[in-house]
Amino acid sequence: GNSIIIHGHVPTPYQAIEASINNENGHICIDAGCVYDHIPGLKHLVALEIDNRKLYIQENIDHV
Repeated sequence: GNSIIIHGHVPTPYQAIEASINNENGHICIDAGCVYDHIPGLKHLVALEIDNRKLYIQENIDHV
């Protein structure tokens, strides 16, 4: 059908998340690995506005 699964738990570089927003594969991962500040492309918090598929991306600014 037209259902879309929005999930996390699979750290994905935010660039790949942006690229997947308009794909028709039935799922969108919004886990950008916020806690993984040592891995390039991760360490971002992502929110998705469902109605228009707009992403909000914030880099982790905590210094641990």
